[in-house]
Amino acid sequence: MATDDLVSTSTSGSTGASAELPIRSSSATAISPPEPQADSAGDFDIVATYHRLLADDPELTMPVAAIEAMIAVLGHTSSSTVMETMKIVREQAERLRNGVANPMPLTAGTELFQTYLLRSLKQQTSHSHDGGSSTPTTTATTTTASPLDSFEQTRQHLLKNGKLFAARAKAARDTIADKGARYVRDGGVVLTAGGSRTVRALLLRAADRHIAETGHPRFEVLYVRDERFPRECEGAVAALRGRGVPVTELSERAVAYAMQAGGVDTVFVGTEVVVQNGGLISRMGSLQLAALASVYKRKFYVVAETHKFMRGMVLGQDDLPRLGIKQNVLGRPRRGEREPAAAAAREGSESLELSVQEHVDYTPPNLITGILTEQGSKLPSQVYEMILDMHT
Repeated sequence: MATDDLVSTSTSGSTGASAELPIRSSSATAISPPEPQADSAGDFDIVATYHRLLADDPELTMPVAAIEAMIAVLGHTSSSTVMETMKIVREQAERLRNGVANPMPLTAGTELFQTYLLRSLKQQTSHSHDGGSSTPTTTATTTTASPLDSFEQTRQHLLKNGKLFAARAKAARDTIADKGARYVRDGGVVLTAGGSRTVRALLLRAADRHIAETGHPRFEVLYVRDERFPRECEGAVAALRGRGVPVTELSERAVAYAMQAGGVDTVFVGTEVVVQNGGLISRMGSLQLAALASVYKRKFYVVAETHKFMRGMVLGQDDLPRLGIKQNVLGRPRRGEREPAAAAAREGSESLELSVQEHVDYTPPNLITGILTEQGSKLPSQVYEMILDMHT
């Protein structure tokens, strides 16, 4: 999927092709963009802005919050050239990634935003050159915008449309639910865990379809409780039971038993990030579910919006620190690392270390049956090509 499929930009006076970013759509109340302030980008706290966006809208995904934080940067700079703006955008993206303990979802969002911004500016400049000049020219019938004017149109469009409350990502979630509901087998037993909003939407959509056809849901859910997030679990279970779906709650210790004895045929999980080799980085325990599903030959589906896809190769758990993920799962230095050196390294970054509740693991693509996206079901081997399309 190209980035042009991710953010709609029909700016006044622009003749560029439309594109879409998963930013908030205009279906809700807008927030006025901040007035640009000269030389204020360096003082802008993008990390605090990112956390505020997530706190204000619990439905917002981390990559989309990162995109909206990047758009907010444009409202706090008075840069007048494309090169200057792109330099600020790159610096702020790095500052944002360095300011969190798990930068992977933010990397997905900020890279997508930078790709979109560059593509938009190239399209605008190309259309300006089509007029025969890179400077404004006026005739009796036509006016050709300069690259600077086109840049400002793109900038103002992002400021205007990046401050609205309904997320385009929610539309992608609904599309996934529509397309993914058919993977819930009639009479089947589904196992899921965690609080993925997209998985919940998929299961509720499957229940609605069954109710429309026969008057009641025709599948059962085994829900693995994560005691680190009791409210999240209770909300998911209550929503499913509210649709009449039979739900059995399991402890994490009972997963292997339930996988074999409970008649499970399909496992659905959400994810924080899908990397280019088709693996996923998600909440700790996802790897165990995938491994058990493989042992018992159950289908294991990852449910993810494409804005969670990111460039980057991961081969195992040892690669996570290299990608900037700060966590100490084992409570001791990693292999080959001395204790004093490890302690010194942790001393300065302890506040950024993921809490036990936030720990993540990596699930390799060979354990994944398919990835359910708004574009349909994809094999892990197709992810690399999709990411190339998004960023070229």
